[in-house]
Amino acid sequence: MRTDGTRPHLIVANASSPAWSPGATTLAFVRGGDPWIVKRNGTGAKRVLHEPSPQISVTWSPDGRWLVTAPIDRADLVLVQPNGATTKPLTREPGYFHAWPAWQPIR
Repeated sequence: MRTDGTRPHLIVANASSPAWSPGATTLAFVRGGDPWIVKRNGTGAKRVLHEPSPQISVTWSPDGRWLVTAPIDRADLVLVQPNGATTKPLTREPGYFHAWPAWQPIR
């Protein structure tokens, strides 16, 4: 929608936990427990990866080169490239509850 609240329109259906990329060209979201991305006009939706545990949230790194996903069971966070090519664990802390990550640029 516009900044004044007029002309709302649907970008993508059946999505939760939306997060805009830096520059707002791509939207990351969770659908069916998996992280997805879509262009800001709603086209080109694609699943980034499938994790064994359903994901509850996804967010972008400040430079837009990585996503971090958080599983619904609050297990460890996972780093993944938006094209799904590379994944790696971000945390390895059994017993801790990881959920709703947020990135901040270091200045």
